[in-house]
Amino acid sequence: MALSFEQALVVAQDLLQRYPQDPAALLEIARLLETPAGARGFLVIFLTGDWSVPNALIEILAQAPAPVPELLVKNLVMSTAMVLTHQRRDDEPAAQGSRETARRTHDLLVQLPHCQPEAQCMNQALTDHAGPYALFLQKWGYDEEQQQVMQAALARIRPPSTVSQNNSAVPTEP
Repeated sequence: MALSFEQALVVAQDLLQRYPQDPAALLEIARLLETPAGARGFLVIFLTGDWSVPNALIEILAQAPAPVPELLVKNLVMSTAMVLTHQRRDDEPAAQGSRETARRTHDLLVQLPHCQPEAQCMNQALTDHAGPYALFLQKWGYDEEQQQVMQAALARIRPPSTVSQNNSAVPTEP
């Protein structure tokens, strides 16, 4: 039986509380990530909470099927844009919450290079207003300033630079 998003939220909370005392929880997390609702629920609970990120969980996320990379990239840009939205409303506690979610998402994406194609597609939508994420961005109506901070957030998750023969940093292709 597939879980609803709401059920996945409850299951994710339980699994994260059980781990690391119950290593079998990691196997259940892997199964949860196999469904769109499960992946969404898990990532909402994980990225908005203050959970540890063991290497075993990174490995599970690195092997997780779609839509995990898409959800992580969307989460990065959305939480980054929401920082500005909350600041404009003078809601610093909410801005701080979005800032922390963006930081946690960034930290995961840096460790998950298989998410780079999704990040590149999102960046294309931000720069060219084309590609699979153009409608997503249009739907949410992000303004120019929000799109600029989204692009900056995506730029920070690119793989490390390579070093050329004269020892100057040469960025890898985006």
